[in-house]
Amino acid sequence: MVIHTGLFSNMVIQRGKKNCSDQLITGSADSEGQILAAVTGINKKSRSAVTCRGTAAHGKISCRIRGLPAGGPYTITLSIQKKTHPRKSQNKMKKHEQIIVRNVLVGDVWILAGQSNMEGLGLLKDALTPHPHVRVFRVSDKWDIARDPLHELHTAVDPVHITFLGGRIPRAPHIGTGPGTAFGQRMREITRVPQGLIACAHGGTSMDHWNPDLLSKGGESLYGAMHRRFVKNGSKAAGMFWYQGCSDADALNAGEYREKMTGFINAVRRNFADPGFPVVMVQIGRVCRADSSYRYWNTVQEQQRILGTTIARVRTVPAVDLSLDDAIHISGKDQQILGRRAADAMASIVSDSRKYLPPIQPQTQKIVRNKTTGLADIVIPFQHVSGGLRSVGRVSGFSLVRAAGGSDINQIFRADINENKIILHTILSPENAVETKVCYGFGYNPVCTVYDAIGRPLPCFGPVYTEKNAVYAPMIRRMRVSAIQESARDLSGLRYPENTDNLNLTLRDFPEHFCNLHNELGSLAPKDTLVYFAVGFTCTEEMQTNICLGYDGPVKVWLDRAEVFHDPYGINPASIDKAEIPAQLRTGTHEILIALGSNHGAAWGIYLRIKRTDLSAECIQKGKDAYAVPTVRE
Repeated sequence: MVIHTGLFSNMVIQRGKKNCSDQLITGSADSEGQILAAVTGINKKSRSAVTCRGTAAHGKISCRIRGLPAGGPYTITLSIQKKTHPRKSQNKMKKHEQIIVRNVLVGDVWILAGQSNMEGLGLLKDALTPHPHVRVFRVSDKWDIARDPLHELHTAVDPVHITFLGGRIPRAPHIGTGPGTAFGQRMREITRVPQGLIACAHGGTSMDHWNPDLLSKGGESLYGAMHRRFVKNGSKAAGMFWYQGCSDADALNAGEYREKMTGFINAVRRNFADPGFPVVMVQIGRVCRADSSYRYWNTVQEQQRILGTTIARVRTVPAVDLSLDDAIHISGKDQQILGRRAADAMASIVSDSRKYLPPIQPQTQKIVRNKTTGLADIVIPFQHVSGGLRSVGRVSGFSLVRAAGGSDINQIFRADINENKIILHTILSPENAVETKVCYGFGYNPVCTVYDAIGRPLPCFGPVYTEKNAVYAPMIRRMRVSAIQESARDLSGLRYPENTDNLNLTLRDFPEHFCNLHNELGSLAPKDTLVYFAVGFTCTEEMQTNICLGYDGPVKVWLDRAEVFHDPYGINPASIDKAEIPAQLRTGTHEILIALGSNHGAAWGIYLRIKRTDLSAECIQKGKDAYAVPTVRE
């Protein structure tokens, strides 16, 4: 009898929903008959629940062992009972072939995949002490105690690894620590059951090397090899721990990372027959490089962050704060931090406990005028923070850029922490700050110092607006302005003008984003007056938008002659996006008319821009050539 899949000495069997095995075992045998299993290492209470049903016929065996409880180790003896007398009155049975499988555990099994930082190239002197209930299925197709290096690629059964190595060439003997062992040990602490790791990573590999379309090539492709090893161990696993992306951070591939990784996750869930198969991926960390192509590195980081927020049962953990043992590989010491960090993220998917939070994520940033300096403060709240944010030394890692791929414009003079928020104090006016974008972990080798109370870092993000699925048309600084009108007090009784020609609207170009009529309105104080602003614009397609308005007095807004907003209590100061007015816009031309009360000379003007809110994250990621925004006609 030879077992091909599902049961091997020293292995970890994936537990089922009832915390017990439901493992299919296949193989070959010369005999035919019923397959029976004898298990040692199991208590009397559980023994009666263990069943083995299967047969040996036509040279093949197939059986299923159910009810083996999480834990172990177990010794399992499979035997074939063959009929010795074909008489109708007596069918005696005897054991004919058997195989003994020793030191078997039942728990959770995880796929380890990706490139070199998952393969593990940290110093071996920093490797963890092995735990007997954390095992690894090595690339040699042998189960063993999980001790680094987990990936000894020169011993691989699958030829793809030997091809990529250029032969059976061992790595240097002093390196080989990765995050897998720490991940497994931490998952054991969390779940209290044995852990198995299926080692599948290979350094220097890109998403194209992991293309699911290569499944049919089997062991001659990385995806095929990973799937073969999954099948060999019973076609069951608890999830995947993935670290890859460095090899795609270039001009040719960076922009396609999210699409490729989404396709990869979907294919794994399909080929592993588990639509909710959980994945924890690592956001690529730091690299010491001198070239100017960091925008591709940051682009991959941002796409990885977004994947952890847009695909169900996927989490992305940061690595930008971790130390290195060379120019790109995480140190053996900090690989242990990364492994535990990933395990806690996995627990936020698979555990029922609220103790485990998803990784920290930025929320919508706001630009506010600092009451003391009058300059722009950028406030960024974060979600999934445990116990508030804090910094190791001065708050570092934040940058402002004017466009994706641009350079840091060095306009932040201080960053403060207020519970779950970061406040960036800039030397920009609020009007100019809206033209910038915030990022954290900018460039190849940033210094990032912000963590929550349990030591989880902020992810790298940007350079994009952190507002989800929204893009802004430029601030509107050209509009038609009326002559000064008689007061309408708080504008409650004001109706759309019967004839706008009577308003004497004149086209004005304002030098700043704040459309400022201080000279006109302020000179009439304390008399209360009224002024109108009119803007015509065009939409080349139907779109959902918000009309974003800043104002410092009573205000009323009409869109295409219909009233859409009224604030009778408007007061200074004006601030960008003080009000956001939802508007479904059809294809064609539109007009906004805004009435502003002077508040007895204390109100001076407005900010105005339009935000589009109906775009997918994928569309936004492609850049402004992939979508349209309203265009001002004048």
